[in-house]
Amino acid sequence: MNIIEFLEEYDVKSYDSGTNVSTGWIGFRCPFCDDQSNHCGVRLSDLRCSCWKCGGHNIYKLISQVSGVKDKKKIKEILKELSKNTNAVIQKILDEKPGEIRSITKLPPEATTILPQIHKDYIRSRGFHHQLLQRKYDIMACNNIGKYKFRLIVPFYQARRLVSFTTRSIFNNIAPKYLNPTRSETELSPKEILYNVDNTKEGEDIIILEGVTDVWRFGDGAVSLGGIEYTQHQILSIIKKKPRKVFIMFDNDRIFGNRRKIPAANQRAIEICRILDPFVKETEIVSSIAKNDLGNFTAKEALDLRRILKFNQ
Repeated sequence: MNIIEFLEEYDVKSYDSGTNVSTGWIGFRCPFCDDQSNHCGVRLSDLRCSCWKCGGHNIYKLISQVSGVKDKKKIKEILKELSKNTNAVIQKILDEKPGEIRSITKLPPEATTILPQIHKDYIRSRGFHHQLLQRKYDIMACNNIGKYKFRLIVPFYQARRLVSFTTRSIFNNIAPKYLNPTRSETELSPKEILYNVDNTKEGEDIIILEGVTDVWRFGDGAVSLGGIEYTQHQILSIIKKKPRKVFIMFDNDRIFGNRRKIPAANQRAIEICRILDPFVKETEIVSSIAKNDLGNFTAKEALDLRRILKFNQ
């Protein structure tokens, strides 16, 4: 029994697309509030349950609320079956041949490969060399005009094709720090793909990081989620690489600094490990108290980290 069949068995109609239903989720009317329009959903990748109106819900409580089952042992048996089927759903997606992807992504017309001095200065202030970043990651710049003025342009590739991009402000007083394109500008949102996935090798190690600068510092084998939240597409991209081992390293301030953020970062890392466990040989959550994020490491510190992790890529 899968989650859809489970809901249908108890007369709860579910939808995999449409109003209020996100990609990779099953949406339905929330059984915990006065919802009238599929604000509740279960994410297929990990059976996480959340309602846009009344917040997150424990999957055990959802099973009990929908089925009326109160016995904890019986609920665990139902969840075990649903979890097993979730893995089967993911495997089915992995076995499917990818369809044709439309090529509509275009970088901003103001973007240039000739970096202005202020952009070079920003890159240098972060401990990087602009020529190396341009050669390896094709970064560009927008100068003082257009929607993305005073920003670095960071292209996203998948199977060596440009599918999206993000932009990074070079000044602290320009918000937001990262500004993503609209869906009309790209075929995929940056949150739908893994940054730097093409620079990972099948069967080798992968390290999951937060931002693009973290990836620049760590190098080959590193991918970015664009934060601590993840999507089904990103998880599937990792699984398809058949990695030997997956490391997860989120920014240090998310884990050790503001205590209100501790549960979010740790919980996401734990969730990712749980999802990947059936498909990879080993997972490990990495933390460091040396600096608040990997992007602030020196090149030597990043190299030392690769050695400590015995990172194979």
